[in-house]
Amino acid sequence: MEIILKSENNSLQVLDNIVEQLMDNFQIDREMFASLLVVLDEAVENAIKLDLNKSQQNDIIINSTLVDNIFSISITHSNTGFSASSDLQIITKLADKVELYNNGQSIKLDFDLVLFEQMRLSEKRREAILAEKSKHLQISKKQNVQ
Repeated sequence: MEIILKSENNSLQVLDNIVEQLMDNFQIDREMFASLLVVLDEAVENAIKLDLNKSQQNDIIINSTLVDNIFSISITHSNTGFSASSDLQIITKLADKVELYNNGQSIKLDFDLVLFEQMRLSEKRREAILAEKSKHLQISKKQNVQ
């Protein structure tokens, strides 16, 4: 799936809809919405910032694929590309793999959907175990009071 945005602040306003489209097209778990929105927002905003001082604004091209349970988003900025600055640090924390290529004009973000699902299940298990322990503690306290 390919989406082309103008390198202008208005492009940030359509990112919610773009993430919704990606999730629907690739049938991605709804719990990934926030992570995908944040990384896209950061990458697009980074590209826009680099264009602010330029007289000509360039396109931002977003491509996405799903291969072997790896959901990939590639963002290409046709002029100055991306800065490997602290602005991209949040992206490196949310994506499983981040790669700058094409002389910095493109960034590829990989999300391992199997790993995400395993982490989500582990979190649910942890919550269930804590709930069960809490329930047992409450029962023990009631028995000690009686």
